[in-house]
Amino acid sequence: YKVYRDDAYVGWSVGGDPSFSDTDLQAETTYTYRVSAMVVMHEGPKSAPAAATTPAALTITGWFSAGEHGRGVGEALLEVPDDGSFSEPRCTGIARLVVEFSAPIDPMTLTGAVHVAGLDADSGPVDLSGIAVGTSAIDGDTAGVITFTPPLPDYARYAVELRGVTTAAGGDELSGDSDRIMTGLIGDASGDLRVNATDFSRVRAERTRLIDPQDPNQVRCDVSADGRVNASDLSRIRPRRPNDARGIPDPIIPGAAFVEEDGLVVMEAEDYHNNVSQGGHEWEFVTAPDGYSGDGAMKAVPVVGTLNDTGYVESSPRVDFQVIFQTTGTYYVRVRAYTADQGDNSSHVGLNFLPVPTSERIGEFLDGQWYWEKYMRTGPLATLEITAPGLHTINVWMREDGFIFDKLVLTTNSSYVPPD
Repeated sequence: YKVYRDDAYVGWSVGGDPSFSDTDLQAETTYTYRVSAMVVMHEGPKSAPAAATTPAALTITGWFSAGEHGRGVGEALLEVPDDGSFSEPRCTGIARLVVEFSAPIDPMTLTGAVHVAGLDADSGPVDLSGIAVGTSAIDGDTAGVITFTPPLPDYARYAVELRGVTTAAGGDELSGDSDRIMTGLIGDASGDLRVNATDFSRVRAERTRLIDPQDPNQVRCDVSADGRVNASDLSRIRPRRPNDARGIPDPIIPGAAFVEEDGLVVMEAEDYHNNVSQGGHEWEFVTAPDGYSGDGAMKAVPVVGTLNDTGYVESSPRVDFQVIFQTTGTYYVRVRAYTADQGDNSSHVGLNFLPVPTSERIGEFLDGQWYWEKYMRTGPLATLEITAPGLHTINVWMREDGFIFDKLVLTTNSSYVPPD
């Protein structure tokens, strides 16, 4: 059978299976279909038309910052508009976001869907490595909850984005606006992105024994989150009066998480999700020597002969890679790097910000060339154990400065040979 959509041929079904799946359609659009039978290359007349309307696209209909208030008030929500003007003034901080959707979602797709970047008061990146991100679905899966434990650091500006969320029925992916810019600024009762005399005036004007959780002005003025607006809120504002977040630029969220498929995940060094300087060293993007994979590589600098064999979690620079694992088990680590000599030829690989004894001290690399290494300096193959599916963070720490890191591969196949 030949299938026509709006009188244009779009495909056919063959043999005894009369079904046909049409793709690349617009949401909330009505299409007209007709079919004709093909017999020995002869086409019969087209059928009577049949109409079908595609469902509405999955979109986000609202973002809210949630905070728990005392004296029986309970949770109160503050709407986060799409103009970057929102600040969270309560002492609870940005700890819980509620996102409303136009249709029920698949809760499993929230795992790994949350991406966050932050800039502090000096416009430097906020280190989010110690913050756990949790997700859940509520209200018949028409809303998602994002939790940050501990809350996102105060006096900083954040971008929060959802990627890859799909509907519960049909698996249609989220479309349209999917992010928000927000500022953590305890004491900003007036919402002008600074803590000043205006906030004192606002709190005095809203004094009440018990706030109305539906009144955003009262909710904002309950800075101490004790369920009332009184002197305790003024005491929270007073020490933060110099804080002014108006000059902090909007953060840019890095690329989406890597996804392991069939026991394999490949990561270019320069495609990290977080780059943390420590111990007077940093990972610097470089495009020399020639022969790197991708857009470049990451070099541990400055080169002063430092070797961090132990204690590197606190003393060595680190790059992080977010990976969604679908397969659990033992993963064999492969690192591609360039080393000039025996003084810069090893690194450490860890999991979820913790050192892993079976993937420390990966080296030695051959001098003067790009080289894949799979062994620890002590002899065994380097490995990581993924005990649960979902989002995990892979960490690479400097062991010796001058090391040029190009690519990282994790595979469940111990015999896997990665291509250059």
